[in-house]
Amino acid sequence: MRGSPGALVPSRFTGTVAGVHAGVLNIDAGGYFVSLLKDPRDRTALSVLVHREGSEPLWAPGPDRSGPVQPGASVEGSPTHLDVTGAGRIHYDPRVPRFSGFLANARGIAASHPARLTERCRDVLEQLESCPDDHRGFVPLILSRPAGTDPFVERARRILTEAVREGRPRLDLSRLVGLGPGFTPAGDDFLAGVMLAEKFLGDYHCPVRLDREAVRAALARTTTGGATLLRLALAGRPPLVAHRIYAIMDRSDATAGAIRAARRYGHSSGLDLLAGFLWLGTLDR
Repeated sequence: MRGSPGALVPSRFTGTVAGVHAGVLNIDAGGYFVSLLKDPRDRTALSVLVHREGSEPLWAPGPDRSGPVQPGASVEGSPTHLDVTGAGRIHYDPRVPRFSGFLANARGIAASHPARLTERCRDVLEQLESCPDDHRGFVPLILSRPAGTDPFVERARRILTEAVREGRPRLDLSRLVGLGPGFTPAGDDFLAGVMLAEKFLGDYHCPVRLDREAVRAALARTTTGGATLLRLALAGRPPLVAHRIYAIMDRSDATAGAIRAARRYGHSSGLDLLAGFLWLGTLDR
């Protein structure tokens, strides 16, 4: 079996299988996941894209959950291969460049005229306001007339309000880390969106900067999935959904496209990420 590792996959590590799914196998490598993937659309810098050879079985569990790989199975990684109990050895092809996950530089209208990003974000936000089915996760944080009183949303609102009011050069939003339920808590997705908007705006046009060291210091408070997402975002190598939203927001037809891309990713994770992007993109300068 062959595989193509991402740039952040450690050259040597030991771990255990934490989750077995039809398209993804998550390995706990010590507080974050290294994921084995079948679909290149799911790639990250912390994943290994596995290539099937002939009729070779992969890790997917059968209907009775009795597949060849079980949660708790041991994993050992080396510079040349990955050994997974139940799946055998996955050889890395040295001729294939490691997937970096880095975002491309913005090249469209917003890059040439960054002040227009606020206008573009407001257009997307207006469209989002008119889609009640999308008002889940942390999307209510950015709506003009949010409905409901979700305790996670209310806590996040207080955190954002207090951080902005303090007016420090770097916003400490580390209390959002791990906030909310789910594989990747909504607070983590929101922070990944804030970091995405920072990249888009660049140093000169960004109204504030996120205190990334405070976020990094808080990673132990979230889930393993959330820590993985934030590690990728902090390294400037977010999941491909972020790449998609980033590219769409750089186009003149961003309004509907950004929302469509976001709603396809998880239950609310993509929308939470988009909410973080729009929050920073519409923050008063």
